[in-house]
Amino acid sequence: MSSSSTPIPHRRRVRKSGPKSRLGCVNCKNRKIKCQENRPSCDNCQRGHLSCVYPNLVFASFVPGCNAPQRVRMPASLPQIATKSSDEARLFHHYMSKAHPHLPVGARLVGLWTIKIPALATKYDYLQSALLALSASHLSAVSGHQLESQALTHRIAAIRSFNQAISKPASSIPELDSRVATLVALMFQARFMEEGLLEFLMMVRGCYLASGDYQTKPESAFHDLRAEGHLKALGDRLERVKSVEINQHELQLAQESLEEVAPLVTDDINTPFYEALYATLVAARDAPLKAYEEYGVAYNYVAFLPNRDFLAFICPENNVAQVLLAYFFAMNPMNALLEPVARYETDGLPNILEMDCVGQWVLRIFNNVAPEYRTYLRWPLRAFGYVEKVQTLTIHSR
Repeated sequence: MSSSSTPIPHRRRVRKSGPKSRLGCVNCKNRKIKCQENRPSCDNCQRGHLSCVYPNLVFASFVPGCNAPQRVRMPASLPQIATKSSDEARLFHHYMSKAHPHLPVGARLVGLWTIKIPALATKYDYLQSALLALSASHLSAVSGHQLESQALTHRIAAIRSFNQAISKPASSIPELDSRVATLVALMFQARFMEEGLLEFLMMVRGCYLASGDYQTKPESAFHDLRAEGHLKALGDRLERVKSVEINQHELQLAQESLEEVAPLVTDDINTPFYEALYATLVAARDAPLKAYEEYGVAYNYVAFLPNRDFLAFICPENNVAQVLLAYFFAMNPMNALLEPVARYETDGLPNILEMDCVGQWVLRIFNNVAPEYRTYLRWPLRAFGYVEKVQTLTIHSR
C-alpha cells in the first residue's frame, strides 16, 4: 500500500527516546541506567545496597477479598487532600481540573474522579500517591515542564504502599474501590511514560484482577465499569445521534494491512487477539458500538491470559504479538480511527490522553522487531503520523 495519494494525519508530539529498560526495577529506571533484571534484586541495587522493586509485575497475582461492604457517600463539599508541599498542592489542583480519568462512561457526570475518589484518597495513601503521579505525568506532557522525576517518585510511593495494603484482604467496599482506583490511575499514567507499554498492560491486567465480582454490588463506586454497564451507557449515547462518522478509507487501509499479518498468526496465544482486532475493524463499518465491544474483547484477552501465556505474549521477542500490539494501540478509541466513538465516552470534555506516549510505543515496536516484520507496521505508523517511516517501507517493498 502507498500513502502518497492520501493525506497523512497530523503527527502527534513524540518525546525523544531514552535508554531502554523493558522490565527493569524502579531504581534503575529513575537513574536511567540498564537494569540486569535479576530477581529478587538486580546487580545495581545489590552494589548500592538498595531495595529492589519491580513495579510492572506487582499486580499479576492480586485477588482481593471483602468482609464488610459499606456504601460510598458523596461528601457535602469537594474534598481536599492533605498535601505535603506546594508542588503537591499544584499537582492535586491539576488533577482535579484537567488530569482525572474519564472511565467508566459517565464518571465525570457523577463526580466519580473529582468527588468520590479524592474523598477516598484522604484515607488511603497509596491512592493519593497514584493521583499525584498521574497528574505529574499529565502536566509534564501538556506543559513541557520536566516533572518525570516527581511522577516516578509518586508512582513508586503508590506501588510500595499498595503492596503493603494488599497483604491483607480489604475490609470494605470503599477500600476495594480505593484499590481499583489506584490501579486505574497508574494505568492511565503509564500511557504518559516513554517506556510504559509493559507497565500499561500489567495495570490493565491488575484492574481486572482487583475488581473481581465486587463490581456487581451497586454500592461500589465502579459498579458501572462492568462491561454490561459500560457498554449500555455508551450505547444509550450513540442512539441519540444520527450516525457516527468513521473514516471509511482509513478503515479500509487498516483492514487490508491487518489482513497481511494474518499468515504470521499461527499459534494459540496470538490468534484470539488477532481475531478480536479484526472483528473490531469489520464491525466499525456500520456498527460502531459493536466495534467498541469487540475492542473490549481484545482488552479482556490480555487481562485474563494465564500467567505463562501472558508473559509469552508480552515478551519483546514475540515479534508477531508486538506487531499486533501496534495495531491494538493504533485502533484505540482515543486515537484517530475510533475517536468518533470515543468522544461520546468522554462526555464531550477534553481527552486527557491527547498527549500520551502511545504513538512512541508503536515507533519503539517498529525499531525493536526483527527487520522482516517492519513492513507489516505501515498502517499503525501511518495512524500516528510517522510519514518518513511509512514512505521508507513503501519504497523498500516495491
